Amino acid sequence: MDKVIYLHIGTTKTGTSSIQSFLYLNREVLAKKGYSYKRDPVPYDRSLKNRNAMYLNVRKLRWFGKPSARQQKRLIAAGLKRVSDQLEHCHAVILTDEGLWNYFLRTDCRTLKIIKNFADRNHAVLKLVVYFRPQEDWLESSYKQNIKKYREGKDCSDWETYISDPDKWPSADYYSGLCRMSEIVGKENMIVRIYDRKRFIGGKVENDFLQAIGLEPSDEYKIGEEEKNTSLNANYIEIKRILNKLDGIGNITEKELFHAQSAATDCSASLSRSGSEVFINPEQKSMLRNRYKEGNQKVLSEYVHEGDHLFPEPKEKPVWTKDDPHLFEDTVLMLGYMILNHEKEISRLKQTVYLRLKLYDKCRTFMTRAIQAIIGSNE
Repeated sequence: MDKVIYLHIGTTKTGTSSIQSFLYLNREVLAKKGYSYKRDPVPYDRSLKNRNAMYLNVRKLRWFGKPSARQQKRLIAAGLKRVSDQLEHCHAVILTDEGLWNYFLRTDCRTLKIIKNFADRNHAVLKLVVYFRPQEDWLESSYKQNIKKYREGKDCSDWETYISDPDKWPSADYYSGLCRMSEIVGKENMIVRIYDRKRFIGGKVENDFLQAIGLEPSDEYKIGEEEKNTSLNANYIEIKRILNKLDGIGNITEKELFHAQSAATDCSASLSRSGSEVFINPEQKSMLRNRYKEGNQKVLSEYVHEGDHLFPEPKEKPVWTKDDPHLFEDTVLMLGYMILNHEKEISRLKQTVYLRLKLYDKCRTFMTRAIQAIIGSNE
């Protein structure tokens, strides 16, 4: 029987954190069934350690910054060496990183070709697992995520600018992307799943992922608490987007803007009156549905093979506008929260300094008396 490498490539915002935590929690159960899942030992910047294929898409190393092209090659080689070692003792290896769908398509699938050649040399079949959600939902989620987890140099455009410029979007042409990857790994090795909780056993994406890799869900698997990637409501997204423009002004960097992210998350979760508004309006939603309609039907017929439509009909939701009556109040609440939180931290630091000074005074008094005693005894 051929060995198998299951490479979970995303897409983002499709339960990937839950899947990765589930794999780590059940790594011993999976090992008994011949499936190997191991964390990557390399320290990546601000990244979940359960994303064990980040060496294929590395942007930043904790403590060391952005790796050079030579370092990237070494990271990939070291990562694939670990996979090779695992294949000697198991039937299948599971790798996962939700950023790979976009990364492969952005870089002409160069790294995917490297992995495929590696799999062939190790007599293993490379299978790609990818989850899709409706393009209109994914584009809005990506827009919100880019603002919430802002990184240096990222675009700070508002929603209307973003949605009117396809160059700003992630790779939302699912059929085109699948075709490009199929040319490398083979259409039969593309495992396409639709991210829809109504389709999952027990409403859990973890159960669906087990089925995707050839296993049946059962009571022997533990499903932990759902990974929380708190979604900000529209007002706090807009506030955070404006604050992101401070990047590069004075000494403000993405490190300082991270405090704004934390404040927006806390306020959105605790103080927000509503969170059902969306940025995308019905006309934009219809535009995206029509833009990808033909490709989505091909994905359905060539890769999914079930149902009449790739995605369910979209639900109508209230659309957010910049004249939202609560925007001013939410702005004051968030900025007030940040100021008071910093005051609290300053008070804590002052107390710490005070206690350390007291300890220093006690040590100095003790040492002074000890020295005087020693001098006195010598006399």
